Amino acid sequence: MSDIQTTEPSVWINPNGRITDKFFIKLSTGYQLIDSESRLTPLELNKRSLLLMFQENWDTLFDKAKMCPITKGQRITNTDLEVFYSQMTSSIPTYCYQGYPLTQAYTLLNEFIAYQNNNFQTQMTAYPMPPKAVKAKVNTLSVDSDWIKNGKKVSSILTIVDRYWLDTDCYTETQIIGWLIFSAMIYGGINDKKTLVSYINTIREPTKRQPFINFNIISHGHYKNRKYGNEYITDDLYCNQQIVLDPVTRCWLIRLNDCHSKARMISVFDELIHETLIETSIENILKTTLTPLLVKQSIKTPTLAFMLSNSSYIWEMLPNVNVDQASVTVMKGKQDTVGLTKKSFERLLHQKYQPIQKVYENKEFLDLEIIASNGECEKKPSRRQADDELDLIKELKNILHKKYEHQNKSKSQSNIIDELLKISHDSSGLSYKILIRWVLSLVEKKELIMSLSANI
Repeated sequence: MSDIQTTEPSVWINPNGRITDKFFIKLSTGYQLIDSESRLTPLELNKRSLLLMFQENWDTLFDKAKMCPITKGQRITNTDLEVFYSQMTSSIPTYCYQGYPLTQAYTLLNEFIAYQNNNFQTQMTAYPMPPKAVKAKVNTLSVDSDWIKNGKKVSSILTIVDRYWLDTDCYTETQIIGWLIFSAMIYGGINDKKTLVSYINTIREPTKRQPFINFNIISHGHYKNRKYGNEYITDDLYCNQQIVLDPVTRCWLIRLNDCHSKARMISVFDELIHETLIETSIENILKTTLTPLLVKQSIKTPTLAFMLSNSSYIWEMLPNVNVDQASVTVMKGKQDTVGLTKKSFERLLHQKYQPIQKVYENKEFLDLEIIASNGECEKKPSRRQADDELDLIKELKNILHKKYEHQNKSKSQSNIIDELLKISHDSSGLSYKILIRWVLSLVEKKELIMSLSANI
């Protein structure tokens, strides 16, 4: 419930309490009647249209309740008032023409209700004021006239790069970082300059990477931003981001780690791997990586800005990718954040909206286990992972010991394989399946050797 406005509104209203087709202007000496539309400015005409619309709908509610709107103490119910507010909220935009600001129209509605409270209601029966008017900013499309033309250029570059990746086995450390940058833009959707710089520097540090759901990798990065962010560090505002690495970038990250682990390359590689890259160095590395491929095809090497602006032509078209244009503008760095859908925005501004405070911790996601279950089965009590591992090892030992307990070796061998396959099928954990399959491969290899020896 808003506070009651006690100051007399400055809207042009009939001093007798009703708005008619005549128009009154309040002057310091009183009210002046204007009965000629030619004497009104376009802005004043728009105000009069709004006020007449308010009064007409207001009178309709009173007529429905068989009450008089100018009789002191006559009051419509809060339910009818909500209906009135809802109707005015949907109607106001259609009445705002010739540059009349929408916020002023809502202010006019507030003054209309304040006028009713001051003249026809007491402090106890006063109407609650309308919800605060907030003009929603609609996200613009990220696609412009050059997006398709430039996107096709990026697509042709990707075709050349794909062919090069298939035909090449060895890469220098600079090339690997260059392809990290390239794949992050093309397949990871990192098309914002500041985010890309932070992302490339972050994923090269093992301490800033950790496992995520379904064998993914998540990186934790942040960069300084003067106007927008979600983290304060020593009075500076930062954008703290958590990004799941795309599969292609992960492949190049594996090559980067392998390259770094080779002793013969450490002396050359260390200087670059530990260097904090900035925008210019990232652009130089990308240019150095792409130029040798593109010059053979007489294609001009694109700038970093060109790739950031048009790479979405690739990843927006990838299978199973469905990203709305508002999110695309954020990923391109054209906007810092997106709001809500129109329907959700209206629900947020509704007087009866109650926010729900829910904080999600990373640990909740990292500990999440997704296990297919049958609804008919009873829920089994949870067990410690260590207990499951001990049981698996014990079961493997029992199966392998059968080989030495039977005289018929071939029959024992066959039984071992069958039992290993059964427990592999019953196991839900990936690490357990890997262990079982490894033991199974050893048993099958032993059987194959024995079979070849017998034939010889």
